[in-house]
Amino acid sequence: WEAGVRAASGEYMTIVEDKQMLYPRALATIYDAVKKDRPLSVTWYVDAINNTNPAACEFTNLFGRLDRATETITSVSLLKHFMKTGHEGSLFVLPRGLNSCTHRSLIERIHQSPAGRMCLPIAPDYTMAYTQLAFADHVLRINQALSAIAWATSNGMAYMTKDSKGVITQFI
Repeated sequence: WEAGVRAASGEYMTIVEDKQMLYPRALATIYDAVKKDRPLSVTWYVDAINNTNPAACEFTNLFGRLDRATETITSVSLLKHFMKTGHEGSLFVLPRGLNSCTHRSLIERIHQSPAGRMCLPIAPDYTMAYTQLAFADHVLRINQALSAIAWATSNGMAYMTKDSKGVITQFI
């Protein structure tokens, strides 16, 4: 992920994983949201494709019908939300790269910091979220799902064994 961040050259950078797709309206929606104020960090919701059982791949709109307005959320409130709800409650709320875009100036500030990078090799999505929250006072959230992701095939999930219904039975 860090190599991709460093190679990106546009005003904003996002990550699109191999198991993810942007909806046709996604880039236009993001552009409309950022064109006036140029926020440092922007996040959106992601729909899920459960592919734990390839014979019964299931699409889930996790958030139902969302208010399509954008809102500015403080970094502190996002961190408090994570502390209260944990991983599952914050999955698509934190600006994790796969559901966010980051302004070039924020990326440069993070790269010039003592850490020197946005993404650590372990859990790059979450480390990307935390570095953005550490260096930006707020995040602009677009209250729409702009992409879908096959959530059951992540590297982290590869260390778990699941039954045919996708229930975790043991950690490997």
